[in-house]
Amino acid sequence: MTSVRYKACSKPYREKLRASLQALGAQGSRLTELVARDLMQHGVRPRRAWREAAELSQRQAAERFNQLIGNPRAPMTGNRIGDFEKWPDGGARPTVATLKILADACGTTWDQLVDAHDLAHMSESDRLEYVESSRVPARPTPVVVAQPPRRRGTRDDLVAEVAEESAEFGEWVGMSEVADATIEQYAGQVRRLARDFDQAGPPLPLLLETRRLRDRVTSRLRGHTRLGQARDLYLLAAQVCGLLAWQTGNLGNYRAADTHAWTAWMCAEQADHDGARAWVRATQAMLAGRDGRYTESAELAEDGLSYESRDSARVFLALFRAKALARTGRREDARQALDLAETEQAREPAADLLGGTWGMRPDRYHSNAADVQVLLEAPTPALAEAQQAITLTEAAPSAERRIWSSLYASIYSAQAHLQQGSLDGAVTALRPVLDLPADIRTAPLLQDLARFRRLLAQPAFAEAALARDMQEEIETYRREALPRQVTS
Repeated sequence: MTSVRYKACSKPYREKLRASLQALGAQGSRLTELVARDLMQHGVRPRRAWREAAELSQRQAAERFNQLIGNPRAPMTGNRIGDFEKWPDGGARPTVATLKILADACGTTWDQLVDAHDLAHMSESDRLEYVESSRVPARPTPVVVAQPPRRRGTRDDLVAEVAEESAEFGEWVGMSEVADATIEQYAGQVRRLARDFDQAGPPLPLLLETRRLRDRVTSRLRGHTRLGQARDLYLLAAQVCGLLAWQTGNLGNYRAADTHAWTAWMCAEQADHDGARAWVRATQAMLAGRDGRYTESAELAEDGLSYESRDSARVFLALFRAKALARTGRREDARQALDLAETEQAREPAADLLGGTWGMRPDRYHSNAADVQVLLEAPTPALAEAQQAITLTEAAPSAERRIWSSLYASIYSAQAHLQQGSLDGAVTALRPVLDLPADIRTAPLLQDLARFRRLLAQPAFAEAALARDMQEEIETYRREALPRQVTS
């Protein structure tokens, strides 16, 4: 009888290979190594080969990673494991710190998870560490590694680079020693950046300024410090990386923004600060919702509500949970979450941990509540909430005025007018948004405009000349927004 031939590298193939090797006496780590080498000979890249040789799914590898760093709730995910396996042909670059933890999960050393293709795209310092690793001879023959071609710098290239730097620090956090720092100076800078983000200004300069502060804080943490200062510095690092997550989300790169938020979470854990944990979860819930991961957004917001926080973080979390639940059709649960947000807002929370972006002013609350009401298809309360946000914004002193709440409220008001069948009212409500300069038309703003366009395309409006004019104007508006090329 002809033996069954399995597809190379499939699970049945691996099971047959493992059984054959065991029959020859291979066991334990040696058996795993032989299976991994066989898979690599069939063209499987080393990180995937070792994971599959260890009989781990991507999800199981992520769970083991989180356990190895001593935090089973840490947000390493199966998808991120997959990203590490795709690199450098896509995905995300794993740092040496990450490779070492992945190697422990698979029962090997980190240099075994790297091949020549990886080396060609590694940084010079990572290649040097590879050459000096214990699995390489002490005096290796010099290897000339071709540098990858430099691509023309785009906005997404820069955004990804900044996120990668945060990821590297986040993965290193558990091994750090911290240094003396002018804590109050850094705290003042991060508060100012949080306020500046709340202003309507060009996003890239602020991203780069926040990046510089992050680098100063993390460089202190990589030095030597009294342990009493460590928590303060980790709290600042959580806040700065949280701001980078918001800023990067505004540029439309949610994968990079998630990386900043993950690092913020790692730092909040090191600071052991429930208030920071709550705000990071609010940030992650916001990003997941903007990225269309509504169930995940609701779960992140629910987890954030489990942490003790006396400021407005709970209002934020309840609102984001309400939005996510409404988008998944769980309308009664969404109404309950909105009721919780209203209750938390009414109790006059303590001063916000950071303020600015990490803060919930009344105008911002009413703007977000209007969004929830639109999602619940309740246009009358949506219009009332939106008008309250606009009125509060206009009544604020010019030095304290934050126009984002008013702008988003204008979009939600326009959507609510369409839900009531009023095309003229919608066009009037939307005008302040359409008058914005191109360099501050953020990705979330464009997403909400896209939702308005979908309502505008309904049969009740689609044939109206005014609706067609609006579709063309919004199309031009989107095309001109946020040029993607980095020029400096």
